[in-house]
Amino acid sequence: MSNIVMKAFTVEYNTIANRLITHADIVYNRKKVFHTFSALWDTGATDTCISKKVVNALNLKPVNKKMVASVLEIKECWVYTVDIILDNDVMVSNVQVCETVIDNQNIDLLIGMDVIQRGNFIISNSEGKTKFSFSMPAKID
Repeated sequence: MSNIVMKAFTVEYNTIANRLITHADIVYNRKKVFHTFSALWDTGATDTCISKKVVNALNLKPVNKKMVASVLEIKECWVYTVDIILDNDVMVSNVQVCETVIDNQNIDLLIGMDVIQRGNFIISNSEGKTKFSFSMPAKID
């Protein structure tokens, strides 16, 4: 019998949602910031990204640089290693996040496929409402 603990959360919207927004805390150097950041779930994004606001709030130190492509451009971005705590204490550890301009989307964190692929991501639209769930670790029944 496995002693792996499955953690999950579900978010329900009152309408059909065109953006999946949740909250997230970011842990850096084992210090949890008591500020909740706004996170957009983006299955079209390869990498998880953070805003300059998050970098400044946590006093993050870069570990690397990498080239990141967006719809508009390809540019070099700073990379940081953080842990992300989602709803219901779902924790994603050792995430390499890229600093990029996402403030214009009214978000602080863009959760990309590098995080989504670590778990089960389920979305449904029924009776005029959107519902999505995320659980970790990934499990196929």
